[in-house]
Amino acid sequence: MSETDLAARVRASADRLLELDPRLAGGNFLGIVLGSGLGAATEAFEDRLDIPCSAIPGLLPPSVVGHTGSLCVGRLGGILIAALRGRVHLYEGHPVESVVHGVRTLVAAGCRTLLLTNAAGGINPDLRVGQLMAIRDHINLTGVSPLFGTEVLALGPRFPDVSRAWDPALTAALVAAAGRA
Repeated sequence: MSETDLAARVRASADRLLELDPRLAGGNFLGIVLGSGLGAATEAFEDRLDIPCSAIPGLLPPSVVGHTGSLCVGRLGGILIAALRGRVHLYEGHPVESVVHGVRTLVAAGCRTLLLTNAAGGINPDLRVGQLMAIRDHINLTGVSPLFGTEVLALGPRFPDVSRAWDPALTAALVAAAGRA
């Protein structure tokens, strides 16, 4: 896919999202990707709008159990949130452009802070299934990267600084909030 085509697809998705929910215009919202089993978290949203993936061009519905397949917009604690309720995965056979399309759409719509969730494993034997944890770094062993392929300047630099991919201040705020819960 050419640089122009990829940027145009992401822009079309972002424009459609902004058309479906104009509250997101201006970019003052938190983006969240809710992984397996976490889609129900959006039930606490006020003024909730649930948008099926099929309503946003290029946003594929996931087939994994526990991934609802919608984008939910609403407020929680006064904060406007756009939450992807599930996503497609490389292991489902999707190309990397499709896997990252939802996040790229949120960014193109103006999102500047993103919270990612997933079912992650750990080597700490004290961790239990379902226990929440904050990830501070990771190693990509998939053999693929969204940085592969043609550089698409409209979507950002090919080689962004990933030394702080997981923001320490946001991680500290997450851990502090979890301690108050």
